[in-house]
Amino acid sequence: MNLQSHTKSSVYRAAVYLAMIGTFWSGLIGPAGADEARAVTVPLIQRGVHVFVAVTIEDRPMLFGLDTGAGANVLTPQAAGRLGLNPEKGQVNVLGAGGVSTAPPAVKIGTLRVGEAATTAQTAYIIPLPDALACDGLLGTPFFREWIVQIDYAHLRLSLMPRAAFRPPAGASAVPIRFYNNIPALEATVDGIKGLFKIDTGAGDAVTVFSPFVAQHHLRGKYVPSLHTITGRGVGGVVYGDLVRLPTFGIGSFHFTNVAATLSLQTEGAFAGKESAGNLGGEIWQRFTLTLDYPENKIFLARNAHFEEPFIANRSGLALDTEQGALLVRSVLPNGPGIDAGVQAGDTVLAIDETPVEKMKFWEVRAVFRGEPGSKIRLRLRRTDKT
Repeated sequence: MNLQSHTKSSVYRAAVYLAMIGTFWSGLIGPAGADEARAVTVPLIQRGVHVFVAVTIEDRPMLFGLDTGAGANVLTPQAAGRLGLNPEKGQVNVLGAGGVSTAPPAVKIGTLRVGEAATTAQTAYIIPLPDALACDGLLGTPFFREWIVQIDYAHLRLSLMPRAAFRPPAGASAVPIRFYNNIPALEATVDGIKGLFKIDTGAGDAVTVFSPFVAQHHLRGKYVPSLHTITGRGVGGVVYGDLVRLPTFGIGSFHFTNVAATLSLQTEGAFAGKESAGNLGGEIWQRFTLTLDYPENKIFLARNAHFEEPFIANRSGLALDTEQGALLVRSVLPNGPGIDAGVQAGDTVLAIDETPVEKMKFWEVRAVFRGEPGSKIRLRLRRTDKT
């Protein structure tokens, strides 16, 4: 079955979006205890727009995602088992993009090292992560409070700086932030309308505008085309929204045009919250060197070589998800390349361009469906009736 990306299909957004669309907790603040001897710089691993760092916990090597949208550190059940940690009964429910889930068990991490930097007595919550992340956990707000943290997307470097060694980056703009439910947020503008947007390096998209802000400012129906679909998966379940292009979006002195965005349709969970206007994901932050100074309630932004790049999104018209290692078609957008090729919701993707899906990483799949308009993708599918 051939699936061709039409020229008109540049309007299709990142419906292939497996990673967590931000993970939100209420009132969880990690303890202090970072090694403040000197600044440490280590390499980052980038998969799509998500960035990961190698860490050791009690001298065991692990891979963690950097997620400013997580109000607490996260360990997967598998990682907690390898560490032999004894979980405590959870006390706080998790508020995620897809709704509220039950209170996860908590564990204490003795020593967590990033390069030569170390922190102790951090708390982590045991939560299963989507298959697409393929990591051992997430470093959230408690970790970022320990240092001045710089994420250099262009050179794939993470720097952890003690306050005594920190100097504001030359040429960077300082932007004030505030915290909601332990998540940092800043003021930004949607077509000139001001709102507070959460800073979420763990989100795989660019901009999500929350349902109350959409309704308050009558944004639903304002942008054409607008495509109703599953836009991702977060803690609490699947997330729905209208996919649009925003003519303008601004953060301080930085301005973007034709930004791929989601107008949330959620009625519960973090994406239905009234305390902030929306969520800013990795598609935004990868265009900067991002320096986080949580103790002083500010961040520093310096544009990098990716700043002027267009916002490219999934052009296939298919919303894909993973379940127990299988790549599933969750929904098919009307009038798009996917439906034109005969793809149906519920299909399982077995191979892409003759490569079995099990031999591909999810970020590689995501890149295929974000190809140039007019490119062709050959899919081998299995229907729900096993044909």
